[in-house]
Amino acid sequence: MIVIIYFFFFIDILQVSLVFDLLSYVQSEPAYIVWERIIAGLSYIEQMIASKSSDITLYEQFQSFIIDLIFPIYTKLGWQQQSSNVTDNWLDGLHRDLIISMACRQNLDDCVQRARLLFNEWFNQPLNNSIEANYRSLVYCTVVRLGNRVEFQFLLNQYQESNDPQEKARIQSALACTRDTELIRYLLEIHINSQLNIIRRQDALSGIRAVCRNFIAETECWAFVRSRWRQLFNDFGGSLSFVDLIKDVTARFNTEQQLDEFERFFEQTTDAVSLRTSCFLHSEVSID
Repeated sequence: MIVIIYFFFFIDILQVSLVFDLLSYVQSEPAYIVWERIIAGLSYIEQMIASKSSDITLYEQFQSFIIDLIFPIYTKLGWQQQSSNVTDNWLDGLHRDLIISMACRQNLDDCVQRARLLFNEWFNQPLNNSIEANYRSLVYCTVVRLGNRVEFQFLLNQYQESNDPQEKARIQSALACTRDTELIRYLLEIHINSQLNIIRRQDALSGIRAVCRNFIAETECWAFVRSRWRQLFNDFGGSLSFVDLIKDVTARFNTEQQLDEFERFFEQTTDAVSLRTSCFLHSEVSID
């Protein structure tokens, strides 16, 4: 267990083939902390693979590998608590949420079907959301990611009608899961256009960041930041998390072309001196 945790802390300096070789034993591993480190490491690899959008086959192979890897522990944990012990419930709950979230993200059939069933029950009775709070984020995200514009609009309406800040945050994050590039552009616009009166101003920056963490939105977000830089800087430049927006947009940049675009953009931006320094202190653009 210690060995694999060590390797996943240093995944950025390991050969990827070695990482996958190490995972050959993990299906029999029951410990939450091990799975937490494994999934954190695999999420980094997933980002790098997903950013190479032209190689769909590679990404599909990665998804199949992850599904085979987590299916035994997913089946074991299930979606419902089984122990009456408080400590076990807490640990199992963390473990269960982690595995289910990964399973739905990789489109494991059972996970997707359960998420859709829960969402449809709410969709058919909008005033009665019976989805458990700890499952709402993954259920909403899964349905938006794999669903249609009707479900997207339903959630956007729920965001506007809700008075619960936590629920608003869940929904806002889930809307950013869409794979529809037109909806991605629409989301970016409504977060910055206060005249539309859809997104609360205090939610705008966090919402834009959520959209830009979606690998499908990489091109749209980079174009959006460059074209709307002045407004973004004026509206949010004073926020401590503004630099994190740049990190979210460039997190998957890993080519010479992207590095050149990144450098040209900041050379042409008059507000970039201090921001550029802060950005490079917090992150690096990795190059293959």
